[in-house]
Amino acid sequence: MMGLIPGYRLKKAMEGGLEIIGPAALQGVFEDLERRGIRLSSNAACSTEQVNAILADIFGEDASKLMMTRIYRELESD
Repeated sequence: MMGLIPGYRLKKAMEGGLEIIGPAALQGVFEDLERRGIRLSSNAACSTEQVNAILADIFGEDASKLMMTRIYRELESD
């Protein structure tokens, strides 16, 4: 879908698109992404495919697909 995006843009899109999971869960997701090499507070590019795979590991394929749709929507509106 989108390919590579800066980590700070991904974090902003996740904050807007995934607010429904709540701040504590979202913080947990951020920490897991960071542990797996996604740098959310930098200009370093990260792969949306890698993010999708990590979300699928955490939440399952169906939930990660919905989450990525919401993230892409936020990225497009930014």
